[in-house]
Amino acid sequence: MRVQVLHFAGVGACVAQRGAHFAFVESLQREDMAALGAFLRQRKAQGARIYPPGAQIFSAFDATAFDAVKVVILGQDPYHGAGQAHGLCFSVRPGVPVPPSLDNIYKEIQRDLGIARPDHGCLTPWSERGVLLLNAVLTVEDGRAGAHQGKGWEGFTDHVVDVLNREREGLVFVHPYDDEAIVAGQGTVGLEMMRAVPDLDTLVIAVGGGGLIAGIATAAKAINPHIDILGVQTSRFPAMVNAIKGTQHPQGSSTIADGIAVGTPGQIPLTIIKALVSDILLALVDPRIRLE
Repeated sequence: MRVQVLHFAGVGACVAQRGAHFAFVESLQREDMAALGAFLRQRKAQGARIYPPGAQIFSAFDATAFDAVKVVILGQDPYHGAGQAHGLCFSVRPGVPVPPSLDNIYKEIQRDLGIARPDHGCLTPWSERGVLLLNAVLTVEDGRAGAHQGKGWEGFTDHVVDVLNREREGLVFVHPYDDEAIVAGQGTVGLEMMRAVPDLDTLVIAVGGGGLIAGIATAAKAINPHIDILGVQTSRFPAMVNAIKGTQHPQGSSTIADGIAVGTPGQIPLTIIKALVSDILLALVDPRIRLE
């Protein structure tokens, strides 16, 4: 089998192309990827601590062979704490505390399927069973969630998804918030609320990527078109507020809402929120406060 190792960006990142295994590797040669490489080299020269380490940037593709992919789980960008990110979305190495976002996933798996929560956060066994754990953005900087969004990674990962969608059949794609099925599933919460309290005139919903409020708003408005839906988003991750109102509130590096806060809102929730949500407000939070 032909094996070719392609080096990228001069930051220690490389990916092995095994025949048709990585049909999408060609996109690494595009102009936007050259610009991304220059950006990464510049940030590294400026002293930025980039995660994951260069050798692990493409770990998702090393862990799950192209022809073995059965499920694609799409995250946003890597964890931005030291020692957390290792190239698989939502995953951390054994011995690293389980982040809130992964803990929420474990809780839902246990609630829905009765599978006991593991005592670690390493999802490598998922990858080995055909689950491609892919972030939309493959690098981040220390303490700066979303720092590399809009720098070029999205074009590459969009191409990966497009190739998988074209060349593979029967794949399951799971996006944590920008997915019609996820939004529809969240809508069941709205149905339960309206059934429990039929005369509700206002609902106030937390906003992360937008899936929860989009689903609840869709269900609630279908039952009561006159109900007011209000969103509340942490001031440290105001992406949805900025997208809806055209503001430019700066994005922080940490938040009490870790696990639901995102740097880029989903397009499906964004469309629904624009149509159905009355307003979204920013909540000022003290970054020293953490919820367990």
